Amino acid sequence: MPSRINEFQHYLQDQNIKSIKKIHYKHFVTFAGDFQNPSIHVTKSRVWMLRQFYHYLTLQGHVPKNIALKLPYPKIETTVPDFLTQDELNRLINYFAGQAHDLIGLRNLVIILLLGFLGIRTSALIGINIEDVDVTSGLLWVYEKGRRHHTLILPHCVCKIVEKYLRVIRLKKGPLLITQKKKRISARTLQDVFKTSADCTGIDKKLHARLCRHTAATHLNVHSSPFLIRFYEFYSPGR
Repeated sequence: MPSRINEFQHYLQDQNIKSIKKIHYKHFVTFAGDFQNPSIHVTKSRVWMLRQFYHYLTLQGHVPKNIALKLPYPKIETTVPDFLTQDELNRLINYFAGQAHDLIGLRNLVIILLLGFLGIRTSALIGINIEDVDVTSGLLWVYEKGRRHHTLILPHCVCKIVEKYLRVIRLKKGPLLITQKKKRISARTLQDVFKTSADCTGIDKKLHARLCRHTAATHLNVHSSPFLIRFYEFYSPGR
């Protein structure tokens, strides 16, 4: 709020207004929507500040009434986060499944499955340790911001891939998702994973970890499950 009041003070100085009594409704409109070409969010913040500031001035008896209450908040359109369609998610999984012949390939497939089906945050995904995974019970413990932890249920088909990945890395503890040198992956690693798949999947969207998180927030992951089950049954090591 102090920063918005300072902006209002600068506006009044530009208008050579030195008395509260000379401030009119039109000044509110110009300041909130036009002064220094504000974004719609800044405009909203300015409207809120004017209403609160003039409420205070009214209580203190400096102005007879709060004329800022007539100032409407701007309408901010709600943006729908981009996400993968069922077909796009299947193509992405299919691509990484086709690359899952070694440690890195399996790791990348695990990344896509955890992001696309559980909607895990990037930071939480990177921080998963081997001790946080119980493929026998199908449980995953994820630590979010503020040290909060969540217990997530792993689909059976995902457990099978994670189990195979664990056999390949042959580690009992430490980071789950590792580099070739057995170090924990970074955010840059995730960027590279999606970057390599962009040209091979034919998906006309900028692929990134958050896109998969948005996808998991929709019902599409439910409908994609049969595809995964068929895939894992076909490529099951026991076949």
